[in-house]
Amino acid sequence: RVLFRSYNRVAHHNKGFVWFEENYLKKPGRENLIVSIAGHDDDIACMVDMLNPYPIKGIQLSYSCPNVKGLNNSVIPKSIHPIYLKLNHLQDPYKYNLSRVKAIMVNSVPCWLGGMSGKGAQKSNWDFIIRHSPVLDVYGASWLSKDNIKYMEDCGVRTCAIGSVMLICPSLVQSLQK
Repeated sequence: RVLFRSYNRVAHHNKGFVWFEENYLKKPGRENLIVSIAGHDDDIACMVDMLNPYPIKGIQLSYSCPNVKGLNNSVIPKSIHPIYLKLNHLQDPYKYNLSRVKAIMVNSVPCWLGGMSGKGAQKSNWDFIIRHSPVLDVYGASWLSKDNIKYMEDCGVRTCAIGSVMLICPSLVQSLQK
């Protein structure tokens, strides 16, 4: 059964970037990895520089995490890897240097509990996608069915991101492989 909405308040605590680098990135088999990072602009630039030597697929700049407040990011650092900019529906992608961005990803909708995903976020996220996908490469979000994916394709979306749908309905994600 698919839930109508889910709230993301995961806000994972972690051991830090250096630990991640030493214990995860330096191991073989990381070529298909897109690393998601958040922090102040100077921290982001430092982490991007540290990621550049690794053969990863890309870097996601999470400039919209509803569980991280007050960062007010504005800089897109240079990288040898593709940069994916993760925004929420209220943020203006044209505030950023889009010449350094491969694609825009839409995050959960900010709400009192953290971030709302799934059906509860569809209207806001899909309005953002429809508004920006004719010009920008915006990844689909808030989908809960194959029909939702078809709708987003009809709106110009070429790629759909897998977010909290994996938590609330993993069988749907698995069925897409068939």
